[in-house]
Amino acid sequence: MSNYEIRTHYLLYSFFRNSHLDTQKEISKGNEASKLEMFVPAKAYIQGMAFESNEDCAMILDHSIIGLAQKGLLSSNYRCGSKNHVIKGYSKADSDGIVVVPTPLGAQMFLYVHGYGKIQSNKFCSSELNIQPIGDITLSETPRATRGG
Repeated sequence: MSNYEIRTHYLLYSFFRNSHLDTQKEISKGNEASKLEMFVPAKAYIQGMAFESNEDCAMILDHSIIGLAQKGLLSSNYRCGSKNHVIKGYSKADSDGIVVVPTPLGAQMFLYVHGYGKIQSNKFCSSELNIQPIGDITLSETPRATRGG
């Protein structure tokens, strides 16, 4: 995995978790995982990624989302880019951004990184897990659940 894929994975799964904390959704069940779908405004992604001025945000986003989906760490049912493109998958999109769905494998990796490697992915949204932010990643703007939280 590239550094961009790792940071994107961490950022998106932090957003997933924060947006769905204690919702009792079981990510390992296909129909439940799709209920965790989320819209991330481009502004929140760019801020969380802390890009340098010489980095191409759009190219990095494409690289990261495609790579994570190919690795099974995000659902292949995603949409990212301009508001006009994203709105086709999420009618309430009010800006450029990303519409993504987590996967059990992606949740498991997030838990593992936080020292919860022996916890089932279904506990991903449990507030019983003490998961603290890592490093300098900023989670300022709150993404929105697309399917009623």
